[in-house]
Amino acid sequence: MEDFGVGIARADLNRVMEPFGQVEGYLSRKVEGTGLGLPLCKALTEAHGGEFRLKSTLGQGTCVEVFLPAERVVALDAAAVKGFD
Repeated sequence: MEDFGVGIARADLNRVMEPFGQVEGYLSRKVEGTGLGLPLCKALTEAHGGEFRLKSTLGQGTCVEVFLPAERVVALDAAAVKGFD
């Protein structure tokens, strides 16, 4: 996933990977969120034997990469997934 939003400073990358970790305090925060998305994604990825990568540049955006082992990926029949077009 990649966005071109506010980005995260290198010094804050470890903080945002902690549960409920956020760069700004609740009174000065300009961006909504609980601080659970990135840590949860990392935990689920690693629970499946995968690799989680986070790259971000302040003022330019953030890129999150998730790599899962092939044996953990389940192929779905598109016709069996309701609403799949």
